[in-house]
Amino acid sequence: MIITNPPVHISKSDYERAISIYANKISKCKDVVSLYTMGSVKAPGLSDLDPIVIVKDNYDPEESELLSTKEINEKIFIHGPVVIPVKLASKIPFLIYATNFVKFFGENCLSEINDLPLEKKNNLMRCYLVDFTESRFLQFAEVNTEKKIDQRKWMTRIWSLTHSYNILKNLKVSMPRECHNIIENIKVLRNTWVRKQVIDNNMFMKVYNQSYKINSLFFINGLNCVVKHQSQHINKKMLFSNNKVIYFSDFIDSPRYIFKRVKICKRYIINCYICQQLPKYAIYLNGYQKKPDNYYGNVSLMQVMGERARVVTEHWTWLRKHSPNANSMTGYLGYPSWHTSISAPIILKLLLNRIYLKAFATFNIN
Repeated sequence: MIITNPPVHISKSDYERAISIYANKISKCKDVVSLYTMGSVKAPGLSDLDPIVIVKDNYDPEESELLSTKEINEKIFIHGPVVIPVKLASKIPFLIYATNFVKFFGENCLSEINDLPLEKKNNLMRCYLVDFTESRFLQFAEVNTEKKIDQRKWMTRIWSLTHSYNILKNLKVSMPRECHNIIENIKVLRNTWVRKQVIDNNMFMKVYNQSYKINSLFFINGLNCVVKHQSQHINKKMLFSNNKVIYFSDFIDSPRYIFKRVKICKRYIINCYICQQLPKYAIYLNGYQKKPDNYYGNVSLMQVMGERARVVTEHWTWLRKHSPNANSMTGYLGYPSWHTSISAPIILKLLLNRIYLKAFATFNIN
């Protein structure tokens, strides 16, 4: 495994300077309403800035590039902002899991997940637990294929598993002792960095490998929180979502994901994900459909999933029209079957199916 992009220590003043530069940049856009940040900078050099930009509903797409965080400081802004219209600002708890909002300038627009009624909040956290840990499988698969790991990004991703751990604790979900031990190792890794001590590659890779295992445990526990019993028959054994195909198998006890780069017509390269998933996950994804079957027997959970799907879909649609060049983050639903505007071409489906049959016949993901 090749380790790239080791993190470097950064002063907190560098973070203050970066957000000031960004604030000055976007203040030139007449339709920007507010700027927030989320999270905190407790480990400078590992912590990143997560800006949330609230804009008017009819934001001019020609100005969307001005909202990008590119070319300010890539060690502080490691991804784009969340650009959201005023009409969706109060619904942000259904779009992304975020806490500790800090307003930098503008109007008060956002509401936090902790402002929701307890039952709705807990159901929403169950969704984030499943969706977040499932998205990590895609990133682990990329590393497994490329044999290359970006240490700066993965130090942050590994730490984010402590948030999933806290969600499970808040939901009072019991976990095996091994989970608690791995979380402690993740904290040791983080604290070693904060104390400006050397993190050797062996230590980093050990915790990285443990983080894959704990991510799987969190996903399965989160899924069991939502789908209590698998008494229902699933109608679909395979789902496509553009560059992602999910096969549901009764013969695995944890998910398996493979990442491949597929060349089409000797010209286009598409990043593809081939996934083996638990049948319970198909039942879970059903909750995001327009007209789901009531698989869960939990009306309030179904209502939360339906609202989350509507908010994410509306945000996707709005971004394509009004902010196509800001590289904005948005919500993730795992398999947005009815939200996707462009269906996978048949040639890609055939290629993915061929990769699946070949890969899982000869290769096991650890």
